[in-house]
Amino acid sequence: MSDKIIPHYLRDIDDNSNGREQYQQQQHIRKLTKAEENFQLRQQYPQFVVPPSMYKVIHVNNYTSMEEMHLLINHVQACTQFTIDTESERSNNQLALIQIQTIPPRLPSLVVLVELAHLPSNHLNTYVKIKEFFDLVFRSGNELYSWGEMEKELDPIQNYHLFNWPTTASLINIQLYFPDWYEWALAHCESCSPDHHRQHPDAINYDNVTTQNYSLSRCICHERSPYRP
Repeated sequence: MSDKIIPHYLRDIDDNSNGREQYQQQQHIRKLTKAEENFQLRQQYPQFVVPPSMYKVIHVNNYTSMEEMHLLINHVQACTQFTIDTESERSNNQLALIQIQTIPPRLPSLVVLVELAHLPSNHLNTYVKIKEFFDLVFRSGNELYSWGEMEKELDPIQNYHLFNWPTTASLINIQLYFPDWYEWALAHCESCSPDHHRQHPDAINYDNVTTQNYSLSRCICHERSPYRP
């Protein structure tokens, strides 16, 4: 690479005149080597961008407008499936953020970030609309997919009185299904794809592809996948 396009912090990668101790120098070289690799990858590949036509992010807090809440509620009324995750405040481990992504019939999908510590006062109309949003998301018949036991993660939500808890919606922990899906996904080539797939109780449908013996159904037509054990 020409020095004209190499960032300044990569140009001293072979410079050992800084007087560092051997261990520190080795750590420094590793970091610079990694930085150079990342720089080369950025030159080689285009930046990954999610088109706004596919996803939109909405922050729900005391700055959220009534117009935004109306748009959000109209969108959620047409959805029956969602993904959900939570984050806790690092200092006290209290529930602080609820992340909900809609799975709508048509794009775009909405990624809704509800900041529990920054909600509007409960006498404001926006707060009423936030409660309406939660009622729609957690209404009976809806499916909410999570990575982990969402019943446990969401239990503190009852302190906020945003919706009835426990919920009548279905909370589905996809961790229970991941091992089966992962084994199925190893046979990623049509010529090697399995004929039968073991069914988990109430299992998610993997495009109706099933298998009885994963060890005999792994793809041999292509290079080994980096995700294989």
